[in-house]
Amino acid sequence: MPPTADNIEPTAFDAAGLFNIEGRTAVVTGAAHGLGLAIATAFVGAGANVGLLDIDADVLADVEARLKGRGRAVAHTVDVRDTVAVSSAIRDIATEFGGIDILVNDAAIFPSAPLADIDLDEVASVLDINVVGYLRTVQAALPYLQASGHGHIINFGSVTFFLGNPDGLGAYIATKGAVVGLTRALAREVSPLGVTANVLAPGAFPTRAEFGLYEDQAAFDRSVIEKQSVKRRGSVSDIAAAAIYLASDASDFVTGQTLLVDGGWTFN
Repeated sequence: MPPTADNIEPTAFDAAGLFNIEGRTAVVTGAAHGLGLAIATAFVGAGANVGLLDIDADVLADVEARLKGRGRAVAHTVDVRDTVAVSSAIRDIATEFGGIDILVNDAAIFPSAPLADIDLDEVASVLDINVVGYLRTVQAALPYLQASGHGHIINFGSVTFFLGNPDGLGAYIATKGAVVGLTRALAREVSPLGVTANVLAPGAFPTRAEFGLYEDQAAFDRSVIEKQSVKRRGSVSDIAAAAIYLASDASDFVTGQTLLVDGGWTFN
């Protein structure tokens, strides 16, 4: 039977183009260090405009200068516990670049102490930064994300929530579980508005945050690789590539999900 409009199977020859974020504008919190910095650099490398938010003013200025050498970036020194400062910074970024398409929440702290002993005021601070701080940026950015037609929210989770370790990071682990719940509820609310919300949950990556936590780094590397199905340490490009997917039109039909980028640690 000759093909007709009714019996031709659908094709997807152009799907690769959905990963393009060139010209889009992203806001990244925790952008001065670690995975936040890696994602900010990946976005600039992909042709996006990037608003950098972090509390570390000196390092953030250096990061801004580095990124401006490769593309368009603007930095704002912000404590994500400050609602007024967060709103002002996001408004300025939207004005600078003509809107906001992508929000990446990575800012977090991780004090180390057993839950039986940790100071409760410190726990409140961890919650305020690692969970409420995410909601502050979402509330400030949501009108721009909705108006963009390409709105994507990426909240950082962690493999630690699924594993319940390492010891001493109970408060941090609890907040990462809260981020999963927050994002799932958020996806219900914002996806009908044309904005997706997902969790990006990294495994162990060799960044500044990891160094200094373990006396024998080589032994730690071996222990991580032993637990993973993929027998190498992750690179920041692994997590950045996943972030580009969740920030792009390629993920438009994905919301309320948690993407683990952990080399298969959680099921190995």
